[in-house]
Amino acid sequence: MIVSDFSVRPLAAEDIPDVAGLERSVFSHPWTAGDLEKSLTDPYTHFFVGVNEEATYGYIGLRFGTDTADILTLCVDEKYRRCGIAAALLETAIRFVRENKLDPLFLEVRASNVSARALYEKYGFSVLSIRKKYYRDPVEDAVIMRKEIANENSCH
Repeated sequence: MIVSDFSVRPLAAEDIPDVAGLERSVFSHPWTAGDLEKSLTDPYTHFFVGVNEEATYGYIGLRFGTDTADILTLCVDEKYRRCGIAAALLETAIRFVRENKLDPLFLEVRASNVSARALYEKYGFSVLSIRKKYYRDPVEDAVIMRKEIANENSCH
């Protein structure tokens, strides 16, 4: 499927039903609509959505402290994968982290999620460690990845 003309913007209240629906369709332990609503007022959590007038294609969530940031979730609707949406969301998150002078940026990903790991590596993330049996349903290791932001000029 081809996606044309979508934009990435901060999550808004009207996006929550679509994002919660995507969460339920993709993840075994999804964020609830209530969790997403709380993120709108949490000063340390920030979500971006990839949308146009027709659909919500995907989203990315960040959590940050005084210095560092973590990607909490990145999801693209299965029908629209490999259309550049995940890359656009990731670039937006990296830009947000850079603009807010947070460094480094961390994430965790299922060891079996080869396509996500390849995307992260393309954007300069490297493997930091493995958390054994971190995920449930199914039980699987998490690959912890890290990206240094300070010495970088652009996303890609």
